[in-house]
Amino acid sequence: MATSPSIAASCILPGETVYSWCAAVFRSSVSQHSMRTAEELLGRAHAARQPDFPPALARLPFVNKSDLATVINAIRQHTVGGYYWPFHSLEAQRRLAELAARDSDRWRLALCLKPRNSVLPHPLKLCMDCVARDQASEGRAFWHVEHQCPTTFICSLHGVALRMLPRRTKTWQLPAEVGAEATASVVVNTVAVRLAAIGRGILSSPSIDIAALRRESLSRLREQGTIHTTSRTRHDALMAWFAGSPVAELCRSVGRGLEALADGKWLPSLLWRRQTNYPACWALLWAAMEWRSTEDCVAAFCDAANGRLVLAGQLEMFDGPRQVSEAPASVHHAMDECNTYGEAIAQLALPRSALFRWLDNVPELRSRRQERATNDRLEHCVAQLSAVVAASPNIRRHQIELACNSDLRWMRKHVPQLLEQMLRSVPGRAAAQRSIFALQDVVAGDDDGSTRDMA
Repeated sequence: MATSPSIAASCILPGETVYSWCAAVFRSSVSQHSMRTAEELLGRAHAARQPDFPPALARLPFVNKSDLATVINAIRQHTVGGYYWPFHSLEAQRRLAELAARDSDRWRLALCLKPRNSVLPHPLKLCMDCVARDQASEGRAFWHVEHQCPTTFICSLHGVALRMLPRRTKTWQLPAEVGAEATASVVVNTVAVRLAAIGRGILSSPSIDIAALRRESLSRLREQGTIHTTSRTRHDALMAWFAGSPVAELCRSVGRGLEALADGKWLPSLLWRRQTNYPACWALLWAAMEWRSTEDCVAAFCDAANGRLVLAGQLEMFDGPRQVSEAPASVHHAMDECNTYGEAIAQLALPRSALFRWLDNVPELRSRRQERATNDRLEHCVAQLSAVVAASPNIRRHQIELACNSDLRWMRKHVPQLLEQMLRSVPGRAAAQRSIFALQDVVAGDDDGSTRDMA
C-alpha cells in the first residue's frame, strides 16, 4: 500500500513510541476515523488498541523489511519491546527481527518471554513537565518509550511521578489531550527512583548476560545477609524478605499486575532453576537490595548484565569487561574427556561438591557436557538401529519397536526428523494376505480339475 504524503512527511522523534507517531499522523490528517488510519499505517483496524507492541512494524515508512537493522531499531528505540529485547540471546534477537520483518504478529508474544495472558499490562504514562518541554522544543508532545516500561513510575529527567491513564486506549491519543484524565501512579520515593534508573539501564543494554546477572544477584544477597549460602537456602525466608520490602509495598499500591509479584514466589525459579522468568522480576529484585545510592545500584546492575563482575574491595584499572577465568584448565579438560561425572571426579581427585560448584559457576561446562552426552546417545541409537536392520533385512517396523524400544523413544523426543528418514526404508507391515474365500475358490478349482483328469 502506498504511503500518503502526510504520513511520509511526518518523522518519528528519538525516543517516541510508534503509537505516538501514528497518533500524530492521525491528528495531522483529514481523516476522522482512527480505524481507517490504523489500516493505512499498520494494516490492522484495531492497531490503536495496542500501544505497547504495535503490529506490522514492517509496514512503517521508516522501517525497511529487507534491512533487519531498521527493524531492530524500531523495536528497541520506538516500542516498549526495548525493555525485553536485551534478555534474549543474539540468535533469538535475530529470529525476532526476522519475524517482525515478515509482517508477523508472533514476535510480540515471543518477545515478552511469557504467555500473553500473564504479561504485565503497559498502560500509557506521561510526564507533564516533558509535555511542556516537548511542545516548546519539538512543536508537539509525544509518548516516551522510557516512560512506558512496566517498572518505571518516575520521570528520570524531572524526578516527578508519571501520570497513568486509568483505562486502555481505543483510539489514537496524544499526551496533551489526556493530561487531565491521567492520575499520578506512585509517590516519589527512593524505590521508585531506583526502579526508573534500572529501567533506563535495561533500555541502553544491547544484550544481558543472564548467567552473570544470576551469579551476581546471589553474591549480593549473600553479602547483605539475606542468604547465608547459595546452595542451601530457605526459599520461604527469601520470599518473606522480599514480601516485606518497600519494593513489594510499591507493587501492591500500583497494582496493574505488579501485585502478583509482591509475594516473591518467583524468586527461587529466577535464581536457582535457571529460568529467565519475566524481565521485570530482575528489576524488582535489584531495587529491593540494599544500596548506598541509586547510582551504585544502576552501575552494579549494568556491570553484572554485561558480565563485568567486580569483587568487593577491588578497583577497576582498565575500562571494558575483564576476562575472568572461573575454572582451571584441568577442569575443562576433564569435562571434555570423561564420559561420566564419576570419571571426572576420579581424574581430578576432587570432592563431588567441588566439581558441581565449578559447574554452577561456569554454565558453559555443563552445557558442553550435556551436548556431548546428547551426541554420544545419538550415535549409539543410530548404530543400534542400523545394526538391527542390517542383521535382518526383511525386518518390519513393529519388530524394530520391540528390539530398540528405548532408543526409538529417545529419538522420537530429540531427533524425530532423523528417525522418520531412517524408518522410511523399512516396510511398515507384512504383505497383504489373500482373502480366505479366494483361497477356497482356488482349492475348489484345483479339485475339480484333478477329478476331470481322472475321469
